[in-house]
Amino acid sequence: GEREWLPPLTGLGNAERLLVRQGRNLLYAHDAGCWFVWREGWWARDTRGLAQQKAIDAARGLLFQKESYLRGEDGAPLEGEARDRAERKFRAHWAKGESAAGVKEALVLASSSPKVACLTTEFDLDPWLLGAGGKVVDLRSAQVDDGKREQRISKQAACAPARAVPGKD
Repeated sequence: GEREWLPPLTGLGNAERLLVRQGRNLLYAHDAGCWFVWREGWWARDTRGLAQQKAIDAARGLLFQKESYLRGEDGAPLEGEARDRAERKFRAHWAKGESAAGVKEALVLASSSPKVACLTTEFDLDPWLLGAGGKVVDLRSAQVDDGKREQRISKQAACAPARAVPGKD
């Protein structure tokens, strides 16, 4: 059969690999110029380089796709000089992608994707939802649930919610 679709061996291809692997765990707030990372229940401003680490992991993950890049359009493994050329191109791209400049390029290009691009005004829109201890408390009903990415909760109370809410048993 035909070769599976693979992101190209370019900076944009590295950004696409990052988004495929980690796009659901990253948001980039353009008005603040920073990344937010999903922290099991809420979106935290990335102050520790976690987005960069995810880009590094995506660059390293390219090695697991090496054999796929060494195939022809028909899906058959390349041979001889064609394989040697493809392998040199792959290795050069992989080395560049793992460099500081390559990681930065992947993050910059990924930041404009509709999958992750946002504004800080898109966080914490429902004033009745309170992030607390990785959970979300609905202040109207006192119900405690796991946070969901689409709620875009980024603010957290300093304490976790009690297991039982008095008067709500």
